[in-house]
Amino acid sequence: MLAERESLVPAVAGLLGAAAHDSDEFAEVLEVTEHKIRDDLAGPIKNAVKTIGASDPDLALRIAERLLERDGSGYAYMLIGGAAAKLPSECWVLMQDLLDSSDARLQQIAIKSMVVAYADPDDRSGWDVLGALERVYESDDEWVGAAAIYAFVKFYPEDRPRCISAIERLARRHRKCALYLAILIRLERPFDAETSLNMLAVCSESSDIGVTQEVQWTLGELAGRHLEALGVTISCVEKGGYGQCTEYVLKTLGEAHKAGAVRALLDAPTETLASINAPRMAMCLVASAGRDALKPIFQAILSKPGLHMIGLVALHEVVSDPHVGGAARDSMLADIEDFLKRFAKPLIDVDRAVKGHPNRAARCARLILAVQNRREANYERARKNVDCFSALRSLLGKPWIDKSERDRSTHPLLLMLGQEFPPKGAVGNRQAGICTHAERARWFLYNLDRDLELLRKTLHDASYAKRLKNEGEFSDTISEMAFVMQFLGKCEIEPEPRMKSKKLDVRLEICGRPLYVEVLSPGLPLDLQLFLGARAARNRICDKMRDKIKNQLSELGGQDPAIIAINIGKSDVWYGEVEECLAGRSQRRTVARRGGAESYSERADGELAQDPDYGAVSAVVCYEERVRRDGARGVEYKIIANPRARVRLDEPAVEFLKKCLGGWRK
Repeated sequence: MLAERESLVPAVAGLLGAAAHDSDEFAEVLEVTEHKIRDDLAGPIKNAVKTIGASDPDLALRIAERLLERDGSGYAYMLIGGAAAKLPSECWVLMQDLLDSSDARLQQIAIKSMVVAYADPDDRSGWDVLGALERVYESDDEWVGAAAIYAFVKFYPEDRPRCISAIERLARRHRKCALYLAILIRLERPFDAETSLNMLAVCSESSDIGVTQEVQWTLGELAGRHLEALGVTISCVEKGGYGQCTEYVLKTLGEAHKAGAVRALLDAPTETLASINAPRMAMCLVASAGRDALKPIFQAILSKPGLHMIGLVALHEVVSDPHVGGAARDSMLADIEDFLKRFAKPLIDVDRAVKGHPNRAARCARLILAVQNRREANYERARKNVDCFSALRSLLGKPWIDKSERDRSTHPLLLMLGQEFPPKGAVGNRQAGICTHAERARWFLYNLDRDLELLRKTLHDASYAKRLKNEGEFSDTISEMAFVMQFLGKCEIEPEPRMKSKKLDVRLEICGRPLYVEVLSPGLPLDLQLFLGARAARNRICDKMRDKIKNQLSELGGQDPAIIAINIGKSDVWYGEVEECLAGRSQRRTVARRGGAESYSERADGELAQDPDYGAVSAVVCYEERVRRDGARGVEYKIIANPRARVRLDEPAVEFLKKCLGGWRK
């Protein structure tokens, strides 16, 4: 199709001059031609139309008048611009009238006409073209602004300060102008490198992600020669977030500037680094710069207290991605391990942290994790504060705290109990807002204490309490309790029901039928998820759901409904990701029908659909616990049905789940 169109364009262009006529029919031909033939193919057509203006300017203006009355442009600007050489005064007046119009379409035609008419500086003699263009500053139409941007770029060599001032003003006023300017800089390269970087910095002030991404694609063309591109990239990430285009710029910067690029990143203000994905950016620079680029990270950790944690997380990223380093990865990991051992030796028991891990990446990861989590519990204060919480006092007791002190345990409950709580007591004033870590810890403990007491009285079950004392099970237990508490007092609940050889998390009796639940906390076990290449896995949540189905729910045998409840809080999992795993990715289908075509949406098979045990799960409930300012707690949730479940949730069961999950409790 493209080849056919390319062969037709010269023929059409050749016919236009001969067929030119002051009629609605010819105006329509021009309008249709402009609509059909665009971009690079339109060059010969535009030249043919401009030639009409140059050879017969009176006819050109009459055709242009007809086009101005229509909806499109139809190359009216080429006719007016082409006629300006022989009818300068008439064309100038027409362009001024169009520019003063309140119609944005006519204003665009006027601006484009000026670009065509005054491409040569000598043609501008006696006409204040820039002054006329500056009248569009206050236009609310971003397309008018974009047309003006193009004009000022074209006229830039003749009056640089004036044009730069105009371009900056328009780019700051309109998103479309900033986007268009970034594209122009990349495709036409109208400025020197310094001016280009300054203009891109102006564009990066936009909070629109489309603009910041386009700016970064353009920066990629400059980054190889100019390290200053990193500063603009940082600004873009602050506004629009980290993305594929960011990695493109960083790859170029790392390859060209090596350790200097990492050093420049870490020299940014600490507050700036805290607002962007600085560790990920550092990892990308190291990946393309090589082993020597680790040295600035080591130096930052040792000499800049504000970069201590950022540097450690950057090393986190390097060891967790198996693709970083390529053939030199082993030597890179060896450098990191040597540094971490020296750095961590005064802080932690290094041998204990890496014991039993033959893999070097795992040893590095363990050392980083141990240093990050190095916190001393205030055991004496914990003994005092535990008296404020009756259920926790009964659960833990001072002997457990004494033993924990001897073992130097940093159980999360001990760290929270060791906080210096405000003097108002255990409850405090939620309405005033929670600002400090101590207040958040106190409220967490207060809610946990109430939940444990309710579970003891309602279920007469101590399994949750016992599991909370185990540091390795603490996070998963908290996640499970957040789900179960929504059903307390509303239905029969059996914790840890036994199947043939397995225990499930909980059984709910809903509408006279059992519903088995397995709770999944993908974001809470931080240990191995971030390391050993897990970050590079295509879809971790699918693997975790697959394990739950195969190892737990498959024993149900398809007799009763079962759900997986996923606590997506504190994780990077989102509803759509789970839905695609279970129900498949949404895609558009078009089917030919008699008299036309019909389009509709459908879902492809989900990633789990190939598993033989896939039908064991009836649905997945994604949930996240929320706390209001008045202290009330509830969950935000979404129920995703399995389209191929062996036992589906019936409507009453779904409504009951919605009723329980949708409430708030004090």
